[in-house]
Amino acid sequence: TGDQNSGDQNSSDQNSSDQNSSDQNASNQNASNQNNNGTQQEQPLIGEAPGAVMGLEGIAYTDTEVELFWERATDADGTVVGYYVSRDGVELEASLDGLSFYDSAITPGMSYQYTVAAIDNDGNTGVGGNLTLTTPDEYRAINADNYQAIVRQVLSVFASHPMRNSVYQPFDAITDAALEPDSSNFNPDTSVLASQYTCNNGGTASVDELQASATGVYNVTFDNCQLNDSVYQGVANFSRSEGQSTTREFVGYSVTDATGKTVTIDGTVNQSNYSCRSDNFQSWSVTDLSWESTSFEGVTRITDASTFFGAGTSCLEPWSAQLRGSFTLQSPTTLDASGSSTGTGNKAIAVSVTEEFNSTLENNTDFQTGMMKLTGADGSTLAFNADNGDVSSVVITIGGDTNELTALWSVWSGILVPSGTGL
Repeated sequence: TGDQNSGDQNSSDQNSSDQNSSDQNASNQNASNQNNNGTQQEQPLIGEAPGAVMGLEGIAYTDTEVELFWERATDADGTVVGYYVSRDGVELEASLDGLSFYDSAITPGMSYQYTVAAIDNDGNTGVGGNLTLTTPDEYRAINADNYQAIVRQVLSVFASHPMRNSVYQPFDAITDAALEPDSSNFNPDTSVLASQYTCNNGGTASVDELQASATGVYNVTFDNCQLNDSVYQGVANFSRSEGQSTTREFVGYSVTDATGKTVTIDGTVNQSNYSCRSDNFQSWSVTDLSWESTSFEGVTRITDASTFFGAGTSCLEPWSAQLRGSFTLQSPTTLDASGSSTGTGNKAIAVSVTEEFNSTLENNTDFQTGMMKLTGADGSTLAFNADNGDVSSVVITIGGDTNELTALWSVWSGILVPSGTGL
């Protein structure tokens, strides 16, 4: 009986040893299926794994926003179908379809390690690329370091510089490129002349012009259309009333210049001139306008704008200047008078004139009266008061600070001119 028990014990020990060996093999197999970048291989390799991710770069847009970019990976015996993305070893995307990843679930003043690896159609995961990004410390959208640059950009919007630069492009581009239509057909029932154009790069443009209109009504549709050095896309509709109002409606409209910078407009842009004051007095309303500056990285956006600005004399009235209105501005960077950039955290800033700005000093838009308030999405504020008894300066109050700053109008000279060159 003792021998039998000993035999049973040996058999049990042997089974346990076999089990441990089996468990160790499974553990080794699992370890072999996990690559050295922390990405999990779901199954043993089938064929070859994708190539390593190369060119991994990142940008910290704000204190809580970063974006990763990388080059397209290859696979010798298959197809790359997506990319695994992790932050500090935690999976963010199991199989991302794209070559960039935007992350806003982070905190200011922290360093994060990101891993990106390619996944092929057999489920194999390639060697990942690693990148460490550090977010800047938290800062306010409006602060003592950037307020002059922000006001500069705000005044540029009131003077309609970005609107002028953007909305005139679609209607002059075909004429400026000296394109001849491939075909033109007139419909007598609708009085519409429809013309088709082939663009410099083989893309197309079509123009429908209402011939019966004495004031001008036409629609332009671009499909990957290169004209001179820019590529146009989307729809732009133009109409002018018998008075002084012009309406432009944009649908998926964009213009990309030779440097790769893009202007996009969606919604309606209305422009109104005032009788016998010509272009010197204009009001604008804009639904959504954004553009990439040639001076800094990132997109500047204007939404829900309703502005009026004018300076001059006509209609037998004395010289005067006025400014009023509101809009929301969002820009990752603003420029000061010297062209140096300063950050805003890419936080939206609501702009509202609470008291109309006025000047009666001839040829002078250093307003004698008027008040404006800027409010950042983070609660930061700026009060701008021209009614301080000094025609050459304004009083600035940032946040709830009781300390007031005095700024000379000359800091923003050259901005408040109706025919300015814009941004």
